[in-house]
Amino acid sequence: MKLTPRESQVLSFVALHLETYGYAPYQDQIAARFKLNSRTYVKRVLKRLEAKGLLHLDPYRPRGIKVIKQELRAA
Repeated sequence: MKLTPRESQVLSFVALHLETYGYAPYQDQIAARFKLNSRTYVKRVLKRLEAKGLLHLDPYRPRGIKVIKQELRAA
């Protein structure tokens, strides 16, 4: 499965944050890391990663991101 460069970057950042701190980053933290002005864009990237089976998003938790599989091949 091919990932866009942004999807690959976001997946790597989330996985590293989980490994380092033990919990997922907020969407605001993801947006700040990549200098994005839109949380909506971050949410779309996360939803695409979930659709590809790489993440699980829990809509009831603010940091509800779980990495299922880390795939780092960019498109």
